[in-house]
Amino acid sequence: MLRIINRISAIRSEHPLRIVAAVAMASSLVRAWLAHRYYGFQTGDDLEIAEEAFRRAMGLVHSPWNVRSLLIPDVLVAPLVYLSHAIGIVDSLTLAEIARYPFIVLSGVNILLVFVLGRRWYGDSAAIIASGLYAMNWMPLVYGSSLYPRTVAVTCILTAATILTDGNSAKRAFLAGLLAALAVTARYSEAIYFISLLLLQRRQDRSAQHRTLPALAGGFLIGIAVTVGLYDRVTWGRWFGSLIEFAELTFVRGDASSAVAVQPAWWYLSNLPHWLPLSLLPGFIIAVRSTELRRAVAFIALPVLTLSAIFHKELRYLQVVVPFVLLIAAHGFVIWWRQANQRRLAALLLVLAVPLGLTRVGEVARRSTSAVDAALWIASRQPSTVALSQAWAYGGRLFLGNAVAITDVGLPPDPGLIRRMGPTLSALAVYSDDADDLLKAACAGNGLSEATTFRHRGGRGVTVFFRP
Repeated sequence: MLRIINRISAIRSEHPLRIVAAVAMASSLVRAWLAHRYYGFQTGDDLEIAEEAFRRAMGLVHSPWNVRSLLIPDVLVAPLVYLSHAIGIVDSLTLAEIARYPFIVLSGVNILLVFVLGRRWYGDSAAIIASGLYAMNWMPLVYGSSLYPRTVAVTCILTAATILTDGNSAKRAFLAGLLAALAVTARYSEAIYFISLLLLQRRQDRSAQHRTLPALAGGFLIGIAVTVGLYDRVTWGRWFGSLIEFAELTFVRGDASSAVAVQPAWWYLSNLPHWLPLSLLPGFIIAVRSTELRRAVAFIALPVLTLSAIFHKELRYLQVVVPFVLLIAAHGFVIWWRQANQRRLAALLLVLAVPLGLTRVGEVARRSTSAVDAALWIASRQPSTVALSQAWAYGGRLFLGNAVAITDVGLPPDPGLIRRMGPTLSALAVYSDDADDLLKAACAGNGLSEATTFRHRGGRGVTVFFRP
């Protein structure tokens, strides 16, 4: 093992950027494969991005949720969908897969950014280790092969931190502030990282803070005014419309679009192994005890504590935290490696971090790919009225089109509603484990026959009832 690591060390000293670029490319190919193999949706939040992009690019009938900024799907995804359709790609599934390409590409860019930032903070060794660990971490692999928008926030915050590290000019600080504002359009919780950047800048440059801190704040405020305020005025009809609705939903009504809306305050800490491979914990502690307390507070403790105070929690909310955790832990490993008598243990724990970082990559198999297959099968038969259990899993109108009347019959499906709607339905699709005798009787009584079942492609199996 030591010989392998020493050989890698020799190679990285000669061509570090080439190594990282190759790793980023390989990781991007894996994400592309995951995107094309598991083309379903995970929660519906990812579907929102595709639906808005298709609405903007192709006139899909869709009413966006008014708590979301539409900037990313409108500006990043919709143009690619529009151009793809314009050159003759008309298959809805192909277009939906193409809609994931910006996030696949940006996730590869993020690997390079981890290296660039790590090189400036700690040198080549820590930078290569951190970028490699990030490339093989389940979060960028899973969410970087989907439509979740926080991938954009990771790009923005890593770039902003690199800009602030590179120099002390007011122009750089202003640009970093603009990038922090752009990150907020991914999800409003990402505003936390503006505070992180402020703390970083205070550490970086005490002599020029009278210029750089106001520039950083000014860039952020102007960026928020344009990317959130003005864009909401254009899309929602009022300044900061989606931000106001989000604040009311989260802090006034205390609601969330999730089956389990409330998690305890310690939830992120209890799930620590899922966002920090535990074998990296010794290296992380070494780095924090050495020189990295302020950065750990700014980019890890502050965001995690703030997000812990919010009632609803998801691991994907920590996507921006993960690269900084890996950077600091990699720095601690390099410090540890310098102690010759500890190298075997350090090397073992570092190698172990790779499989530990991949533990939840199987999340992609939970995407509703079987439900999307069912939607494509139904669409090929040109139905007029369709009932679906958990309609987001089927892609909403993405594959069924604008002409079909779609009704969501709930989860589990409501047999009474199905009986009432039965005479008007062309097709009904439910999860196979919900297709009990009572539901089958309700379908049979209304002329709907069990037509086919889709399973083993991803997510829960789906049974389709169809009117011949």
